[in-house]
Amino acid sequence: MSSSPTKRRLVVDRKSISTANLLNIDSQSPSRATFPSPLSVGMVKTFSSSSLAQPSSSRPSTRMSLGQQQLHNQINLSTLSLDDLHNVPVINPNTFYAPMTAASSTESLSTLGEASPSPCEPYINEDGQQSRIFMNSTATLSNINLSSNRVNLLNEPRPEISNLKSQAPVIELPYGDTTFNYDSSVPLTEFMRTTITTVPTKRNMWKKCNIPFALHVKPFSSLYDNKNPMPVCNDKLIITCKRCGSYLNPYVKFTPQSNQWRCNFCKLANNLPILYNTYDIELESDDVNNNTMYKDRPEVNYSVVDYIIDDKMSNIPPKVLNYTFIIDVSYNSIKSGMLRKTLETISQALDRIPDYDNGTTISVICVNDRLHYFELFSDDDIETKELQSSFRMYDVFDIDEPFLPVPSDQLRVPMYSHMNSIANLLSSIEAIFTNTSSLLFALGPALESAYLLLNGTGGKIFTVIATLPNNGVGKLKDRCYANSSRNDLNNDGTGSKYSTTMDCQDIFYKEFALKCLECGISIEQFLSSNGNYLDIATLSCLTNVTSGKTHYYPNIKLQNDRFDDVRYSIELYSTLTMDVSMDAAIEVRASHNIGVTSSYGNIFERSPGIYYCPIISRDQSYTFAIEPTEDFVSDKVFFQVSVLSTMANGERRVRVMTLPLPTTNNIQELYNKIDQRALTLYYAQFATFEMTTNSAAAVQKDLISMLVKILTSYSNEVLNIKKRKECKDTFQVSRSMQLLPTLILALVKSQAFCLWSANDNKRANFLNQIKCTTIDNFIQLIYPTILPIHQKMGMQSLVQPINNSVLNCSTNGIYLIDNAIELILWIGADVDPDLLFNLLGVRNPLEVVEGLTELPEIVDSSVNCKVRDIIEKIRERTQDTIVKYQSLYIFVGTIDDSNQITRLSKDPESFQYIANIITHCMIEDPIYKTDSYSDFLEKLHSIIVK
Repeated sequence: MSSSPTKRRLVVDRKSISTANLLNIDSQSPSRATFPSPLSVGMVKTFSSSSLAQPSSSRPSTRMSLGQQQLHNQINLSTLSLDDLHNVPVINPNTFYAPMTAASSTESLSTLGEASPSPCEPYINEDGQQSRIFMNSTATLSNINLSSNRVNLLNEPRPEISNLKSQAPVIELPYGDTTFNYDSSVPLTEFMRTTITTVPTKRNMWKKCNIPFALHVKPFSSLYDNKNPMPVCNDKLIITCKRCGSYLNPYVKFTPQSNQWRCNFCKLANNLPILYNTYDIELESDDVNNNTMYKDRPEVNYSVVDYIIDDKMSNIPPKVLNYTFIIDVSYNSIKSGMLRKTLETISQALDRIPDYDNGTTISVICVNDRLHYFELFSDDDIETKELQSSFRMYDVFDIDEPFLPVPSDQLRVPMYSHMNSIANLLSSIEAIFTNTSSLLFALGPALESAYLLLNGTGGKIFTVIATLPNNGVGKLKDRCYANSSRNDLNNDGTGSKYSTTMDCQDIFYKEFALKCLECGISIEQFLSSNGNYLDIATLSCLTNVTSGKTHYYPNIKLQNDRFDDVRYSIELYSTLTMDVSMDAAIEVRASHNIGVTSSYGNIFERSPGIYYCPIISRDQSYTFAIEPTEDFVSDKVFFQVSVLSTMANGERRVRVMTLPLPTTNNIQELYNKIDQRALTLYYAQFATFEMTTNSAAAVQKDLISMLVKILTSYSNEVLNIKKRKECKDTFQVSRSMQLLPTLILALVKSQAFCLWSANDNKRANFLNQIKCTTIDNFIQLIYPTILPIHQKMGMQSLVQPINNSVLNCSTNGIYLIDNAIELILWIGADVDPDLLFNLLGVRNPLEVVEGLTELPEIVDSSVNCKVRDIIEKIRERTQDTIVKYQSLYIFVGTIDDSNQITRLSKDPESFQYIANIITHCMIEDPIYKTDSYSDFLEKLHSIIVK
């Protein structure tokens, strides 16, 4: 459960309910598995120096001999202590495997790659995914610079932000560690990613390095199952280890002569079912080393694979999808236009809501100071009985003890047979409540009523809220101190008022969420405040426990009878139409002597390593903190995450993801293999949990303290500095930690943890996003991208971003700012009139229409076309992976003598909102009396050399 990650004593060898235990493994079918088209789902370093010497364009068909393997292992061991082991030549397979020509045959091997400490260049493989392949057997003393993997931060006045977009550190495995498909066995980073890509074998090394080890998991890479499908094994033959329950994967060892496979997690030799290789006998191969008898099966070729399970193999009966909408019809909802846009969006999404077997049901409850139920008649009954209305409304005034006025099957109806009735209801609701003046909103009683509707079936509750719940059970008080003076706080920002607004105000919401969890009910929330306090921290308890998500829109309103923001409708539409998985059991396994200590994300822990989600949203991620129980001896460790769930079409599936990592006993290599972006996200999620009981100032102090511990450990253990005076003028860190101070500085200045933020709604919303976001989206949140689009773009599709500082901005420039929530087009007051005309069709900056808008389309302007193309590509970047749409705001402003952003227009409201966003993006500046980047480095350096 994300709201309170569990800390516990590690118990690795255990017998507990697992996804494998929920299946009847004895039920097997001889039918052959079907495989998808060629798909590369990962990356792994598997080339040897001998294979690179071959001019053939095809992959070598045989593996290394025993002598070659021994020599290969000796080379690896002899180079473990080198700083730059992972900075080896990068080989582009598209070049290496290309047919040799007269021109290319004369090129040396060095022209195929480049030995450099800079991040490796990605290439695009056949399936459009970025991959990197490394060879480690070519690393020698002659081509490695021992100090090239370190950087002196004091020599860099600005952080190298180009590395923020670099790929995750490559996973380096010895040659031949996968069974068959060498370059597609490690999952892509959108599925599994760790804070460090190598694992220490000694417990004391874990403590010395002060690097927390965490596993980030995103079970689904797309919102829709028909996009980026995974390899599928549908022959109902699911093989798991008898001891630990792990699934067969590409890293097990087969012994065909004895018809066994050895588990790579617990090392137990398991028997293979007779049916497993019946269709491979014609290969007539008994080569134990080659393991060729099973080479066509997806589970031994891919690290991410789906198993299809029939009803006889699952102990959980299949369910249909049930959606219940709780819609706020109070005065605030009608005035802001949220009610109108909600009804329009649901109507547009009706034919796209998952309903594969005509089993999806819909029910609607409208709420203000009372509850309004709707009995829906089927389309056939309306036609045959010539009914005058397609629905009947029931008003319930007694909100103290909610009840259903009619049986639940009359309120919760199949969508396919009531499509016209549902559409008519949605088009009529606004007119029914248009004259309401009620400012009351009874959310608690409405939730209890929705529970009565879904108690026996499970499903999902969608709440649309524009008013603070202020009536009936779950009534909340206004805890907003937005207008309070900073004098209400202590000098460190730890005033009592300030430090208690991120906790849960009413225990009802936690208890109700747990009650829903038992019945398989998930909750999704869409909130709009329009300047009013909503207590998002309390309302989020509903989604944190039930694996839902809280969406917040601060400025929804009607202007001239027109809804001014499409972001809400697009994100609501995506949430309604995305594919879902119901009754999901998630299990996390690790190699012997390694266990999960805590979890973060909107997920509920049922037992150690076993998690439950009533309904999994496709865009959510989860994080698991990992620690060893004792020392271990192994050259590799493995992590496996299995997700057993029911698809929307009733099909039961298990998705199995397996991640191998090398081990090391060299502490220097640990620092070289840090994934600084994944590490920062783990720190942020840990700090998010701490915010429920501590002040922002205390959490800031903890974040900086964790950074200092890592940097100090690196100085002591790697640089081995005995005399602090020796490092007075140098601040050396591993290149893999080069941006860690920048990211931590950006994190403490974010809306989640900053001391100057007075809007509790935005702070709570930012904390909610951190809990379940992806790594890339998280980095965009805390360190926004600033694109100087007034510069010449050349042949590049996107201009290069600049560092986030006002000093890098000019009043004659135009900048596009992407903070993962909004897009802001900042137009300087002294911009070139011709450039402004080509972009917006006006020459005077005062004529620019500011605020929420879209760029006008100027057909004959290349500048306008290019900027619109940039905006469109930014929006398309994540449209199929997470629920997100970024609205565009235009702002015209200048920079005064004190480097403050000032308005040029006369509209203070739009300036205040947009200017605050821009100011918040200037991470490297001393905004709101905080440290600049250079000052922050100096403070860190002074602490370390003290």
